[in-house]
Amino acid sequence: MRIVFDPDFDSGCWPGPLYSNPARTSAAGEPWVGPYLLQRILETALGLGGLDPTSSERTIAFARVILAREGFWSASAEKDPIGVARTLLRWIDWLKMHGWNGEPLSSKVGVPTPRLTDLSQIAAGALRGMPDSLIAIIAAPSTPRVHPFP
Repeated sequence: MRIVFDPDFDSGCWPGPLYSNPARTSAAGEPWVGPYLLQRILETALGLGGLDPTSSERTIAFARVILAREGFWSASAEKDPIGVARTLLRWIDWLKMHGWNGEPLSSKVGVPTPRLTDLSQIAAGALRGMPDSLIAIIAAPSTPRVHPFP
């Protein structure tokens, strides 16, 4: 399968590469994808695909988590639980994209990290996001899991 990738293709790509090559009139059978769609193709090929929660669903579910637990966010969450949940999810996702696995870092760096300790206590309550999907793709075995029909 030939896949044409460009970061801009997730938001539409017409006329895209056809414009630069007038001899081509179609791209049937060639998926033109950006990062999001490429991630979906890889998940499907590895058997990891499924229904992911929307950003709103993640935020609402996480707002319940942060309201039920005390932490550095508590005072702000009383006023705006949705905004705080959205911000904390953004932080958790950013940290995961940079290698954080949800554990407090104080034991590794030797310096107390109270905010990361608080975040580590609620990170598991966050619904699956894009970083979790990428981590699963990377952790998947490199050999295809094909099962022949009996």
